[in-house]
Amino acid sequence: MIERLVLIRHAAYGSDGKISSIGREQAEAITPVIKTLIKQANKESCQFIGFITSNETRAVDTALVIGDKLGGLDTLNTFEDPSLDMEGVSASSQFCDLLEKRNLSGLMVAVGHKALVECVPYFLVKEKGWNQSQQFKSRDYCTGYYYDFQAKTYKLVPEDISLP
Repeated sequence: MIERLVLIRHAAYGSDGKISSIGREQAEAITPVIKTLIKQANKESCQFIGFITSNETRAVDTALVIGDKLGGLDTLNTFEDPSLDMEGVSASSQFCDLLEKRNLSGLMVAVGHKALVECVPYFLVKEKGWNQSQQFKSRDYCTGYYYDFQAKTYKLVPEDISLP
């Protein structure tokens, strides 16, 4: 099972569905936070696995920009997943079930849509018995949550992450 997860909302996009120049800046701005989380996980023997994204171009583009800033996509796996396109608590349930079934161990970065990003913490608290360590918050482009599945806790990204 995934040990840790960074789940963020895709970057801002244009009418063509691709991320805009502002979206590119947003993706680049969140990269140091993700890099810090990867380094922290690696220190605790939790290896970075890669990205899982929605099938939507804006989510894939966001992952590609972040991956490129992390040092290149040759070391990253990107799995497109239609469950990241869904909305609501049922989508959160399906998404969390998917993570459990993947039989991967480590840290994964997921890029999805607002409704899913905002519903996963609610689902984990209400349905899986996690502690509500933060208030549920509306998430803007390239913001989200960092989950520790072993400790059953979550933090806001980027607000609760200290950069070195």
